[in-house]
Amino acid sequence: MDKAKADAQYALSQAIQRGRLVPADKCCMCGGTRRITGHHPDYTRPLHVIWVCATCHHRIHTLERERAKGLHLPSTLSTFESS
Repeated sequence: MDKAKADAQYALSQAIQRGRLVPADKCCMCGGTRRITGHHPDYTRPLHVIWVCATCHHRIHTLERERAKGLHLPSTLSTFESS
């Protein structure tokens, strides 16, 4: 695992455990309530996450891989990542 990614995940985990950050109870993309996780758009900002379900989290990473290959990124994802 990338060190920046691991550091961001650790910082997020610690913030939640210490009560500094409260996870959302629903996905900000689909409104689902199962398996909510924090997605880091930028690992240099470890406490800046968007709360998404596992399915949407997978979709985000699929879209990021497509963007890296030069494919178009839907504007809806850009909106979440720039928040």
